[in-house]
Amino acid sequence: MWVHMKDLACKCPKIQMSKRFLVMGGSEGGMGTGTGPGVGPGGGATSPGGERIGLMADKNSLVIQWRDVWTRRLRKFQRKEKKGKCSKA
Repeated sequence: MWVHMKDLACKCPKIQMSKRFLVMGGSEGGMGTGTGPGVGPGGGATSPGGERIGLMADKNSLVIQWRDVWTRRLRKFQRKEKKGKCSKA
């Protein structure tokens, strides 16, 4: 997950490697731009076009710790979508 340095100021939530999280946000082509210093740790994983590969979080993203009770509900939505029963927004 990539986070711009300017969006790290609040330091919340504290994402831990051993925990699972639900991440929601917008998408602009599916990848971040990767321009400028301080974008994510390591700073080396870019595509040939110079874009970051992976998930990009910013101040408008929602990141909350995953709750196991959501798993069953999410699977239900996946089955409905696969059958074409989810309404299109």
